[in-house]
Amino acid sequence: ADGEHSVAPGEHDEYYAFLSGGHSGDIRIVGVPSMRELMRVPVFNPESAQGYMHDRRTSEMLEDAGDYRWGDTHHPRVSQTDNDYDGRWAFVNDKANGRMARIDLEYFETDAIVDIPNQQGTHGACCVLPDTKYVIGVGEFRVPMPNDGQDLDDPDAYTSTFAAINPETMNVEWEVLVDGNMDNGDGGKEGRWFFATGYNSEHGTTEPEMSQSDRDYVKAFDIPAIEDAVDAGDYEEINGVPVVDGTRESSLNQGDRPIVRYVPTPKSPHGVSVTPDGSYAIASGKLDPTCTVIDVEALTEVDDPEEAVAGRPRVGNGPLHTAYDGRGHAYTTLFIDSQVAKWDIEAAVEAEERSEDPIVEK
Repeated sequence: ADGEHSVAPGEHDEYYAFLSGGHSGDIRIVGVPSMRELMRVPVFNPESAQGYMHDRRTSEMLEDAGDYRWGDTHHPRVSQTDNDYDGRWAFVNDKANGRMARIDLEYFETDAIVDIPNQQGTHGACCVLPDTKYVIGVGEFRVPMPNDGQDLDDPDAYTSTFAAINPETMNVEWEVLVDGNMDNGDGGKEGRWFFATGYNSEHGTTEPEMSQSDRDYVKAFDIPAIEDAVDAGDYEEINGVPVVDGTRESSLNQGDRPIVRYVPTPKSPHGVSVTPDGSYAIASGKLDPTCTVIDVEALTEVDDPEEAVAGRPRVGNGPLHTAYDGRGHAYTTLFIDSQVAKWDIEAAVEAEERSEDPIVEK
């Protein structure tokens, strides 16, 4: 409240931010409120000062995970127990090479990396909560399945995958095929739902083809229903991983409990995040000036997933990601307007669609 951000020598910050380094391939840890960069943790990049990728242990770990000595980190996440940070691990993706890494938070060292089969463009490292049952790799890019070169010239055979990784073993337990490309993801608080944004519902291969439609989808994955399908043998094994068909035409999506619910969302949504109380999943439109507020509880009750959309405020041009303050406000980054929009979540639920009334300030 007094604007004081200094942290004296010998004192600790109250919070620590885990930030991705992008093409540097590392994780940066920043103290809050001091904003000092305290250390960098090498993940997919060589680092001479710590000997990372120069010793036998880390060299063999990289070799077993595809032997790429570079990467592109995005959206690290910290493990939780009972929906609270437990200090065990941080996870981070490699979007360039389709990998997921685990960082041991006792030693702040990367201790495991998995090369995710059947996936390209792993975007973000998200967890199935409340107890980090899985680490989720959201595969952004559509590729032939299996990606063995046979269907390279047949885009109709392309698909993207959603991968569930065991955090203890870092093995891929199962994957789900979906329609279109995916982008970002976030888990609900109760262990049932996981949300991933998606674009290119047109299944195009050029930019004009991929942005024709005014609506795409948020994919809501019903984790227990997917596990039931795997236990029942309703999958195809591809590259050693059970792969479940979660496309809209799949028989697993035709019954009373579809494994993936496709929630219509304008347009090419990018970020999605669940509110601190677990009530809503909010997706940012990116090519539409709105955010879509999805009622998580209603999603389990409605026949048409669109009926679970509780609000859609107009926040500004180029909404990308939304974060929360725990006091009922959402903060959405607007990459075209170069602003952050602060808006009232419940006011957005009560307002008319595309209303600007919920905006508190920018």
